[in-house]
Amino acid sequence: VCDFSRTLPCGSKQCNGWGLFDMHGNVYEWCQDWTGADKRKRALRGGAFIYEARKAQSHYRQDNRPDYRSYTIGFRVVRNDS
Repeated sequence: VCDFSRTLPCGSKQCNGWGLFDMHGNVYEWCQDWTGADKRKRALRGGAFIYEARKAQSHYRQDNRPDYRSYTIGFRVVRNDS
């Protein structure tokens, strides 16, 4: 059952085949990629809880200015063990 009124706690769903949790549909995540003709926007991926399922796919991207803030946008912390 989808709940379009709130985010879910991290790790509350099963992980994907690579052991990663919450990759799609909780909140959009800022990416390192610059987008747009003038390269002044950052890519957002993963979809958000208030949008339809077609936007919660790895190939779907949005973009916005880096100073844009919303309750539907977050980020992912990555740790490199090497």
